[in-house]
Amino acid sequence: LAVGLEDLRVGLPGRRINAHLVADAAEEGVVHQVLGIKVGGEDDELLEGDFHLLATGGVEEVVPPIARASTEVVPPPQNVPAFAAIAQQPVAPATVAPPVQLAPPRAVTEAAMAVRSGQRIAFPIRVEPAAALASVSRVVVRGLPANVIIPQSARGPAGSVVVGIETLPALQLDTSGAVAGDAELEIELQGVGNAVLDRTMTVLKILPVAIAPTIAREAPPPPPRVEASNPRADAFYAKGKDLLASGDVAGARLMLERAVDVGSPAAALLLGETYDPAGLQSRGVRGITPDLKQARTWYEKARSLGVGAAEDKLLRLPQR
Repeated sequence: LAVGLEDLRVGLPGRRINAHLVADAAEEGVVHQVLGIKVGGEDDELLEGDFHLLATGGVEEVVPPIARASTEVVPPPQNVPAFAAIAQQPVAPATVAPPVQLAPPRAVTEAAMAVRSGQRIAFPIRVEPAAALASVSRVVVRGLPANVIIPQSARGPAGSVVVGIETLPALQLDTSGAVAGDAELEIELQGVGNAVLDRTMTVLKILPVAIAPTIAREAPPPPPRVEASNPRADAFYAKGKDLLASGDVAGARLMLERAVDVGSPAAALLLGETYDPAGLQSRGVRGITPDLKQARTWYEKARSLGVGAAEDKLLRLPQR
């Protein structure tokens, strides 16, 4: 042949063969449509041991002898133009869902908080929305007054304090020893690399320590006076008591006055009853006019001498 076909690889439909055109006895006038090789002339030789020329439907096809019995010729596809047309159709791009955009985190707290100095209260700080909490690494609080601390915090730069996200639900303010007044607190959310995500403000009102009102109390009455044994006072008191029981009010008053003069507190109380309307009525005395002024005088005398019952008598005594 005009060209060397040593080791030529030829792809036939359904298989591959190795063409060695190095033998003789070539068939004349064969135009092989698959190889595109014209075999003709007495000088060209085709090795029959390697190839056999078959006439199938007017188309010459080269088949290796080894593959004759087991390999069937697979005809080439007939609808190549149709496949090519399909392959040339434009392919619509795949639809990709847009990524979900999360709302940025916001610091939320009370607009103002009031606490009395020396007390501890909850410090409500939360991050909204909850889905944005993962983007917050810490919370920084600035502006705390002197002696006001957050127990769950650590000291930060320039007088600030740093709070971990995990401690927010239990955050507290301790105002032990704080001075009364107002303070503006800045609350800052920080993310990766201390990047500022959000800021908000709140007012902390520290009230003065509560002072219990002083209740004015009257001085307690003097303790009961222990009377020393006084025979003369006892004798006058006993005589006056007997006369009062018999209905002799005038004689009873005389004896009781003498008993008071010599130091009998009980005589002063009984003497006041002889002028008290309630005292006279309780003894069934008739015909004696009560004297509220005299009753008050003798009751006050008995109170000064340490008789506890005299106070009750004064309270029950009519004012007029």
